Amino acid sequence: MIKKSNFIPKYEKILNILLREISSRFRRGDLFYTQRELMKHFEASYATIGHVLKDLKAKDIIDCRVGKGIFIKNIPPPRKLRPTRISVFLNDYQTAQVESTISSLQIQGLINSQKKYACEIVYHIRNKDPQKMLSMFHESASDGILFIEDGLFELIDLAEEYKIPSVVVHPIHQKHNLSIEIDDACGFKIATQELIKKGCSQIMILGFRIFDGHNVNKVDGYQVALKLSGIPYRKELILNLTSYDITERLEQIKEAIIKRKNYDGIIVLQPELLELLESVLRRENVKVPEDVKIAVFGNYGYTLKTPFPVGVIKVPHIEAVEAGVELLIRKSMEHNLISEIKLLRPLFEWNPPNRIF
Repeated sequence: MIKKSNFIPKYEKILNILLREISSRFRRGDLFYTQRELMKHFEASYATIGHVLKDLKAKDIIDCRVGKGIFIKNIPPPRKLRPTRISVFLNDYQTAQVESTISSLQIQGLINSQKKYACEIVYHIRNKDPQKMLSMFHESASDGILFIEDGLFELIDLAEEYKIPSVVVHPIHQKHNLSIEIDDACGFKIATQELIKKGCSQIMILGFRIFDGHNVNKVDGYQVALKLSGIPYRKELILNLTSYDITERLEQIKEAIIKRKNYDGIIVLQPELLELLESVLRRENVKVPEDVKIAVFGNYGYTLKTPFPVGVIKVPHIEAVEAGVELLIRKSMEHNLISEIKLLRPLFEWNPPNRIF
């Protein structure tokens, strides 16, 4: 059985990109790019760009005027164009589809994007070899890569080296020219301030690996809110869980709840810890919200099921992916789009909404 190849010649890729750009950004009579500009941007030969321009002229889309330049003659209908094809690398597609996880929210953002924009999402399972993943990208004939998961630093570097259009959603360790940022510090600052408004002054942070990655920014936001309210920061109120074992986590939470009796608020870093916390509080006869008020980072998982009112930091995971797709589509069409960083801020609300306590 002969496997059908997805390979698309370079001139055809360039032609598709230019057709989409003309359809979305140009009007009849507009001055188009010169052959030299196209050669430089796409790093293509004189012959390749000549082939592209010949096709555009044959389709009656451009008009070449000697001594004046290339002009747009007709606009191609968008429905006849091949949609922008975007590669996304996931740890495990099946796991990503599990309801009420960050990965499921990201998948929802990708599904929404296919409906909102002219794009096709190609899913790949990531591996430890960046060259293999690069080959997977080329075999899929995608126009760009959307990075929505951490740990693909080498592939990101390869994409930059080979000038593959790419956007990073919520990067951790370094800044990228094209990225969608989520302001974690802002979310934690707002949550801390909301707990203070309800009378809390000794607010505990409960989380897994609190001082790693994005979590460092969250602690910064917490400290800023305390400082603005004139409340001293107490390191002993930070409960940093390091074990993956549920039993060990449960024991650590129990020990903290018993020993630290002078807290009146808790911010939970991961929704999956909320159920463990609830079981400990119930066992120790600590009532929510009478004895302690709780906020959680993330509107998914057990956050949606709590039998008690909880403050929710609503993180825009879905919106961040949608914004990343939109930015990547623009990058695949706009030659001069070199740098753009969009910052999304989390929202906060008490769940159930408008619950008075």
